[in-house]
Amino acid sequence: MNISTKETNHRKYIRLKSMFPVEFRLINESTGGYITELEQGFTHDVGLGGICLEVNDLKGTLERFLKDTSTHIELYLNLPGEKEPLPANSRIAWTKSKKTTHTNRISVGLDYTQIDSKIREKIFKYAKRVKRKTYLIWGSFVSLFAIAVLFSSMAFFFNQQQKIALEKLSILGRHKVVLETRIAKRDFTRQLLEGKRRQLQELVSELESKIDKYESSKGVSDSETEKVFLEKAELEKKLQEVSVSMKELKSQISSVSDERKEMEKELSNMRKTEKELDEKITRKKQLVQTFLKNGNELQGYLVEDRDDALILDLGYGISTLPKERIKSWKILSSEELKKFQGQQEKENTIIKQLKKKFIKTEQKTQKKVYYEDLLKPFSQDQIDFLKKRVQNSWESMNSLIEPVTGLPYGSSQKFVNISMSDIGLYLSCLAIAAEIGLESRKSAERKLIKVLNSLEQIDKWHGIPRTWVNLKTLQPVDSNAVSFKSGPTGYLASGLILARSVFPSKKEQITRLLDSIRWGVLYDPKTSWLFGGYNLEKKEFSSWHCKYLGSDSRLSSFLSIASGQVPTDHWKALNREQESRYGFNFYVPGWNGGIGLQGLPSLFLPEKDTEMGNSLEQFFKAQIEHARRLGLKAWGWSVCLSPDDEVLGWGSLEDDIVTPSAASLGLASLPVESVNNLVVLKDMGITGEVNLLGESRDCFVDSIDVKTGDKANEILFLNQAITFLSIANILRDGLVWRTFIQDPLVKNGLKKISDFANASEKSEKS
Repeated sequence: MNISTKETNHRKYIRLKSMFPVEFRLINESTGGYITELEQGFTHDVGLGGICLEVNDLKGTLERFLKDTSTHIELYLNLPGEKEPLPANSRIAWTKSKKTTHTNRISVGLDYTQIDSKIREKIFKYAKRVKRKTYLIWGSFVSLFAIAVLFSSMAFFFNQQQKIALEKLSILGRHKVVLETRIAKRDFTRQLLEGKRRQLQELVSELESKIDKYESSKGVSDSETEKVFLEKAELEKKLQEVSVSMKELKSQISSVSDERKEMEKELSNMRKTEKELDEKITRKKQLVQTFLKNGNELQGYLVEDRDDALILDLGYGISTLPKERIKSWKILSSEELKKFQGQQEKENTIIKQLKKKFIKTEQKTQKKVYYEDLLKPFSQDQIDFLKKRVQNSWESMNSLIEPVTGLPYGSSQKFVNISMSDIGLYLSCLAIAAEIGLESRKSAERKLIKVLNSLEQIDKWHGIPRTWVNLKTLQPVDSNAVSFKSGPTGYLASGLILARSVFPSKKEQITRLLDSIRWGVLYDPKTSWLFGGYNLEKKEFSSWHCKYLGSDSRLSSFLSIASGQVPTDHWKALNREQESRYGFNFYVPGWNGGIGLQGLPSLFLPEKDTEMGNSLEQFFKAQIEHARRLGLKAWGWSVCLSPDDEVLGWGSLEDDIVTPSAASLGLASLPVESVNNLVVLKDMGITGEVNLLGESRDCFVDSIDVKTGDKANEILFLNQAITFLSIANILRDGLVWRTFIQDPLVKNGLKKISDFANASEKSEKS
């Protein structure tokens, strides 16, 4: 914003200085939903056309939105004297930031876009009334100051002390109003929850009554008996669902009650402090009156205050001395006062030097950045595009979570069978979403607890969970297939590692799950490879091995070596055979497996400067060339759901069907080409309103036919997670890599495997 525009916006309406609490949240103009939860701030001044809002200690995401003049804000103005907050809608006209050592403050000029005329009049009348009071208060202070000047500079000092106390009291009053409003809202929320609980209780009674009726049914025909049996089963199922909902409601009510108790405690402390400030102001007034009465007769004056001893001298000004340094009560001479003031100046100089030294030390010890300039190739429009994609991917995944066990559905078709790979990727996404602010820490931790508790209940073999389970019952599925697979175990362990770094409160439980995995039982010393899996029913290992460096199982290979249970020679023994397309060489299984099979481990392992990183770059270039030779607008071949709802994977990929998850994986290797490809896919209409457990989200669907324009109607959780983690890594300076390599287990693997020598050095420096 240029200066002239800013000045115009500042002076568009007559404004009156007035301060009172404001709660607000940002509105997504396109969807009408909320971008943030309720935040708090204060008005700086108000007018008929809008207000100036001041907010301290902002989060990075919130600050970015507040600086965007296209942002719309929903306001709740807590006007003193009003029983309920006054609502209004507004848009941002201008912003101004001010950062200090301790705070990050932003002033935002808001123009009302929707406000009731009566509410507008109430706000303006209150501001005018406060302004008149302010003039009266300042008039009193000025008069008091003038009288004090006549006698000495001491009276001015007392007035300043009184003013500070009054300001503290005023701020305390405003905080008290905000807190009382929040308590009232908690009471209202609790009433709603209690009402809902009563309704559910009535429904439970009704269902139990019907079940009793069916159980007592006698003398009916076989067909009627079968009908009764089916209806009873449905009722029992519904009763179970209602019971779960009631349990969650009770937990919410308990949480709201606990919050209210904390607020009541805080309010009680505020009232106590308010009383102390009142008493202090009274004492200050008495001191002023005493000084005004006797000041003209004194050459020096000593007053004992509650906090400090104030040493006052008419000829030489004011200084303070802590009580413990006063040996006796006496009036200081001019020389003594000068000496004391000199000591204070010396101490202040030392404090300033220490502060400078601390700031320099703090700057040196800040976490190093190892993936700097990842956003450098992109324009601001492209960055905004990626931010939108990462947010929508998280929303789509978040709506795929089963509420009781906390586990994700594998696709939007709601198949109940889920693999350890998807669970591990969900844990990774949950940790990163909490780190970048898409999910609150408290909410993310609640979701994490559900997943960890479910994992502890799943059947295990040497600490390795069943590869496939029913996400509702947690029971194993496909009993005749391989029960425990090496590859999915690697993604589960990686998700646990990221969660351990982000959620320290759950470190003990996560470490217990990780340490229980016995990687060594999967190692075949005859081949130096990992077995593909183990069949618990047949009590035998699979006939195939995880032998390719260029496949997704290398993540399990890395972690098994890092654990110390598998020798380092296993990494050297991995097959490094290459295939070639259009002059680009990359590791097998290559084209038939798709880019996802080779690129997925690179979401976690820092492979950019390794032989694997070079293979990936060559693989992406081959896919781009393949699209060019076929005359296709977009590229990206990997596992996906086709527009015909077929799973395309190993050996079944089709030239016409591409997936955005493959293009997302390329952001680290070929950033410009990959983001351009994602934009092309977006322009082709690959996003859609996909129904996810009753909710609609505008996200990338799983694939598109680049010739016909037909797109998939569903999504795979796997591909949403790939898109989310790939983009988050780029937007937040390699956040997934940086968090992963700081774990002690991963650090050990980086040291042991020579391919990661550079990454090991980086992890030790941070």
